[in-house]
Amino acid sequence: MTTSPWFTAKQVKVAAAIGSMPLPPPGKAMAWICPYDRELPARVTAADGDIAANSGLTAKPTGAVMAQVNGTTVSVGNGVATGCCVWFGPSASAAKTFAQLQPGDVPRWNGSVAGFQLTTSDRLSLIYEVSS
Repeated sequence: MTTSPWFTAKQVKVAAAIGSMPLPPPGKAMAWICPYDRELPARVTAADGDIAANSGLTAKPTGAVMAQVNGTTVSVGNGVATGCCVWFGPSASAAKTFAQLQPGDVPRWNGSVAGFQLTTSDRLSLIYEVSS
């Protein structure tokens, strides 16, 4: 078993089956890390607020969203536009909180916060838990 804090649903079920991790009580949803939004090709960004990737969230997060660029974790805004990676509603005037995120929401990039702009050779991973 890996020592990483991020487990796949299969790893959790296997660990529970051998007794090293309890399953949630009957009727309670089990959270698992969404495996789909990894290594997304980045879009070229030139200004703060530019769309960071062509695809967005695959599922609705149950909590915080972590972002990585080429494997390096970057800050994510939660209702504020001051992170490297931020989320906006359709009007792009107010930043979304993690609780407001929906499938299809695309991340936006603040190069002035990150210290660099994205290029097509960059890969963006969005890491978050979803309910089973």
